[in-house]
Amino acid sequence: MKQILIVKSSAALNGGATAPKDLSGMAAGAIGFFALNDYTAWLSAAPTTNFGIALGGGSNKPAFVIPEVDINTLQVTKSAYAAGTGYAASITIPSGAAGKNYTLVLVKLGTGINGERNKWTQSVHVPTGGTMTAADMATKLRAGFQAMVDSGSIDVTVGGSGAAVTITGKVGDGWKLVASDDLYGTTVTETAKGVKTVGDKAFVEDLARQCAAGKGFTNTDLESQHIYPGFPETVEDVHYTIFTLRFATARVAGKQTDERIWQYVHIAVPETSAALTTITTILTQPVLPNVAAAANAGGGN
Repeated sequence: MKQILIVKSSAALNGGATAPKDLSGMAAGAIGFFALNDYTAWLSAAPTTNFGIALGGGSNKPAFVIPEVDINTLQVTKSAYAAGTGYAASITIPSGAAGKNYTLVLVKLGTGINGERNKWTQSVHVPTGGTMTAADMATKLRAGFQAMVDSGSIDVTVGGSGAAVTITGKVGDGWKLVASDDLYGTTVTETAKGVKTVGDKAFVEDLARQCAAGKGFTNTDLESQHIYPGFPETVEDVHYTIFTLRFATARVAGKQTDERIWQYVHIAVPETSAALTTITTILTQPVLPNVAAAANAGGGN
């Protein structure tokens, strides 16, 4: 199972429900945690026994419930909002020698083999008996990549002057500028990696799409997704802290075997939520069992 629970920034912890035994009055987007051996009160501290999680559905709508989180195998990761960066690299082109080929290859990271295009190449040939200055070669290389940008083939910014060629990518896009042929060995200076923003609206929306099947949203193509009320899930344009719970619930009775399946629950909490501090206390790492206990649960990734 892979689920995501998206908390609303204005929702109070427990959403107005006085106890977890009655979730009918739980406000939409509110979250609450409860011990399975006590349905009379909500948790406000780190659990010591198996617990459940409820996300309010609002008026006349049932709460979404994770019925059991196994404390013996639970591992929690907390990821705070972190702004992404765009790729930035530069290379200084040397003077050209006769009969040589000077090539730059721009590689898009994270693409599949034999899938979408992932390499764009520009090359300058110096004719036999001819010469070419470093600035002239760099100008040709910049112009070649710029033509690709203008045609819509790649989405980067090409820059530099003189003998320099610079490539700058959008935030989150991973690239690699590679010197090839007779440019091989020339230093490419990378001043920034293309790293995606963690915890913004786009990040949570993408995470929700990955978890869609867990809520029964299986036909998510443009022609079919309208059959699911609540899809795509609403995400506020705020910064989120993401808690990821990994656990494997056991069968405590009526079993011949107990092959546990690892489950994942992502909880997205707005940084401005008044509930964030208490949620952090409830999902604090020190109370969790050690890694050896989790490894003995009989599961895997």
